[in-house]
Amino acid sequence: MSGIFLSYRRDDSQGEALHLFEDLKKHFGADQVFMDISGIDPGRDFRKVIDNAVRTCDLLIVMIGRTWLDSTDDRGRRRIDDPEDFVRMETAAALRREIPVIPVLVQGTGMPHSDQLPGELEALAWRNAFEVRHARWEIDVAELLKALRKVVSASGTVSIPAVSETSNATQDNATRRAIPRKPNVLIMVAVAVVVLVGGLVYLLWHAGGTPTPSPTDSRRLARMSNLEYGTNRFGGDYRSFEATEPQACKDACATEAQCAAFTFVKPGVQEASGVCWLKDRVLPPNPDANCVSGIKM
Repeated sequence: MSGIFLSYRRDDSQGEALHLFEDLKKHFGADQVFMDISGIDPGRDFRKVIDNAVRTCDLLIVMIGRTWLDSTDDRGRRRIDDPEDFVRMETAAALRREIPVIPVLVQGTGMPHSDQLPGELEALAWRNAFEVRHARWEIDVAELLKALRKVVSASGTVSIPAVSETSNATQDNATRRAIPRKPNVLIMVAVAVVVLVGGLVYLLWHAGGTPTPSPTDSRRLARMSNLEYGTNRFGGDYRSFEATEPQACKDACATEAQCAAFTFVKPGVQEASGVCWLKDRVLPPNPDANCVSGIKM
């Protein structure tokens, strides 16, 4: 294996790890990213598979959430203090190889101090970390990808455009040929649509104001899915507000034309009160016990 190894604790940051895994696959290709849920075939010894993946990867990402450091086993001991803890073994192996080890902080978590870590992980505390915030997921991940490009080559299909460090004149010719040119007729149609819409708005305004949704429109907008308990739909956020229950998010999404989905984060996770995130598109569901989501039908 080469590329990126994604290390995480399932009881700490599984939802965020799954979402980042999908972002990395889209950018670098599925064969360049390893995560335990997809990289181990049935019947394989997962210890050997993980060990081989860590020994041959180009870099390791450590997802660190609120319970990454203090997560305990069934006897109340910190997992990170157990020499056979897989997260510890993965991180220590990468540090010994002296490959890039990138802590990715989620859920508003701070970086652990060296005196909080076992001896073989102390060097992790001095690695430059990236914070990926729920409200700025796409922006923060774009910055992370920019840093990862220096180590791992992207595949042919790139989901987030690279920031060019050279002039247009020095761009690869094959890349420029791969970008289709839009016919001028499409531009002309778009201009015509803008003019027609502008004229309609002008006429409505002078006829007595902007139109309000009819009862039929309201019923159409109100068609929402059942509440998706234990589910987070990352990204696409266009506004947020405090809420005490997920039904408030559902009602708000049903009445806003821009809203396509929502996620309610339970009180005490991001803020003292609950937080409702309204989204302008429907993104894949991710398991998260602290969230409730829904989509517009």
